[in-house]
Amino acid sequence: MKNFRAETAELGLVAAAAAAGFDASGCDISPYIVARARCLFQSLGLPNAAIFVHNLDAEPLGANSAFDVIQCNDVIEHSSDPTRFLARLGEALAPGGLLFLDTPDFDDQEFAVRGMSWHH
Repeated sequence: MKNFRAETAELGLVAAAAAAGFDASGCDISPYIVARARCLFQSLGLPNAAIFVHNLDAEPLGANSAFDVIQCNDVIEHSSDPTRFLARLGEALAPGGLLFLDTPDFDDQEFAVRGMSWHH
C-alpha cells in the first residue's frame, strides 16, 4: 500500500504514515488545523506528507483520488448527510482499499454526565 489518507484532525497519524514511507495526505475543514499540521510536517522533514483544507460534506475529493487506506476519526457525526459522506469516502478508495471509521458513542454514560465536555 502506498497511499494513505486521514480525513481527520488526528494528523499525527499522517505524519507517522509519511515517516514510515507512505505517500500520506490529510485534510481538515479548519484552516488553523491545516496550518499547524503543515508546520509539524515541515519541522519533521516529511516532504511526502500533504495537508489541505477540504470539506468532504460539501464536495468530493475528485475523480483522480485513489487511496489505499482512509482513516476518518470523529468526523461523520458532524456530517449533514452521512450517507453521501460515506459514498464519497468509498469513491476515494482504491480497489481493495481499507476504510477505518470511528465515531463517538453518545449513549455512553459518561457522555450523559459530562455532555459536550466529554472526551471520547
